[in-house]
Amino acid sequence: MLLLWILLILYAIFLAPGSGRDVIFHALIRGDFANVEPMVVTIFSLLGVFPLLFAAILLPDRRNGSWPFVLLSMGSGAFSLLPYFHLRGRFNGLEKVVTPVWLMRVASSRSFIGIIMALFILSLFPLTGGVSLDAYGDAFRRSSLVSVMTVDFLILVPLSWYAMKRFRGISSPVSFIPIIGPALLLWRQRGEKDDERT
Repeated sequence: MLLLWILLILYAIFLAPGSGRDVIFHALIRGDFANVEPMVVTIFSLLGVFPLLFAAILLPDRRNGSWPFVLLSMGSGAFSLLPYFHLRGRFNGLEKVVTPVWLMRVASSRSFIGIIMALFILSLFPLTGGVSLDAYGDAFRRSSLVSVMTVDFLILVPLSWYAMKRFRGISSPVSFIPIIGPALLLWRQRGEKDDERT
């Protein structure tokens, strides 16, 4: 995990294509989505949902020390999560970082998982305007934001599978379906636990 984190940082600083004024970056920040390739908008939106998914996976374990990393990931994605997965098991001090009870309850609720699934579906709406892989590739080459967020997305997908296996005890290929796969598995698991209590 440490090596992957270092490589991600090096890529973002030195290797990501794009130079000069990043027009796509400014368009996304302004919310001018109409002038951006729909697939870019969707990936950009999904990166905002991924931290919520990791919150649902990690935060129900109150003493795993994850909550500061999860909160930081809301602005930096894998850049914040990879250090956590590296430190986990290597630094016992993480166990002293206890997740606040209210945060743990929110993250472990079925309602929270439902919100994640709804946001995933909303993030797909831009794709109804059509998708062009050529246009996405052009955006990848011209925009450092698009190139970095694409790599970030490609790291978060297998990382969510790993987190599901490690923390929720679910080892399923369904977890490789970005966001909605793990969310559906968490929904089912949460329902089974609720049934056991009744």
